[in-house]
Amino acid sequence: MTQESLFGKFMSLFSKPAVKHGGSTLSAAEAINMQNNYIAAICPTDMPISSPYPEIVKQLYSAKQEVFQAALYYLQKIAHNEPEQAHNISDELSRCISAKNKISQKNKELIVQAIANIAKFHNI
Repeated sequence: MTQESLFGKFMSLFSKPAVKHGGSTLSAAEAINMQNNYIAAICPTDMPISSPYPEIVKQLYSAKQEVFQAALYYLQKIAHNEPEQAHNISDELSRCISAKNKISQKNKELIVQAIANIAKFHNI
């Protein structure tokens, strides 16, 4: 009985190029492309993104609550730490509320609270 070396077992873990997914293989690059395509499909195309943080703004349209909350948190932190961006971020958040999109009513209320928080902090 031959035993595979520990190094051989270790290398076999990292030499697999893709993960099985629904009967087919899915590489990391394909998964990233699928995620980007999904966000592009649900993010309204008429929304002009003037903020230098468009990737974070796009995450507000995520179906996952954790992603939405993290994006909203980071946008508020950026607005607090960079006063020159506070108005732009507030405008972007307002567009998210007014645009016809797939943001739930609960999340829209959280965005309204974030806008109020930014406005109060910077007297906008």
